[in-house]
Amino acid sequence: MAEVIALGGGVIDNEHAVRFLTTRVCDIKDALFVYLDISAAAAWQRIAAAAKKTGELPAFLRTDSPRETHRAIHERRRAAYRAFALTMGRSALLVDTKRRTSAELALAIRDWSETRTK
Repeated sequence: MAEVIALGGGVIDNEHAVRFLTTRVCDIKDALFVYLDISAAAAWQRIAAAAKKTGELPAFLRTDSPRETHRAIHERRRAAYRAFALTMGRSALLVDTKRRTSAELALAIRDWSETRTK
């Protein structure tokens, strides 16, 4: 059975975690990396909805312009994840989440991983 390591959006900012991924996890036979690509606008909608429920934004977004802060961080991280995925070659899949349900995303990942490991 395959193991899954699920990472949050900010892990790419942690150089120790990235080093671990590139030196240790990448050595695992048949390791597959999946990057779920979401637009800054869609991510902001999720953050805003969560903030509405909790009454506050995450600490790193408590700035004079939280939406702009988020957009800048999101775009920087998005570029870093894409660059990381490119270093993984055939072991990486970038999935555009736009207009796709969770079930559709899961099927796309499953189908890709099955063809990748054959």
